[in-house]
Amino acid sequence: MMHRRKTENTHRYQAHGEGGMAIIEMAVILAIFPFVVMALADFGSIIDASVQLGNAVRAGMEATLKQPDNTDAILYFVKRGSALPEAGVGAAATTFCECNRAAAACSAPCGSPIAVFVRIDATYAVPLSLKYPLLANPYWLSKTLAV
Repeated sequence: MMHRRKTENTHRYQAHGEGGMAIIEMAVILAIFPFVVMALADFGSIIDASVQLGNAVRAGMEATLKQPDNTDAILYFVKRGSALPEAGVGAAATTFCECNRAAAACSAPCGSPIAVFVRIDATYAVPLSLKYPLLANPYWLSKTLAV
């Protein structure tokens, strides 16, 4: 029957001077950690701004349903329909028509009733804290809805 021998030196790594490796690992982690936190904050601000921009476009759509010909009111609600700074939100409302599911002039004769639509485009630039290799700073968001 074989027996294992117990070794007396249970702290073998520290005895050979390799305990300083933990300090180096901690220094590397502490150097990288702030960048990870800032990247997470930037990612969160992009998601928040995207949701807010979607809310702004939906507010413009509600105004469109109430007053489809009043583009000033539509743009007013788009710019003020979210928690984003009003000056940073770009908005445009355009009217277009279709006849038998094909683009047509709103005044053109058509065999069936002309469908009139309003499209709302909104943009917002999200400022980022850091520069990332594949993202432009500021990061531009855009949302479009049509009714």
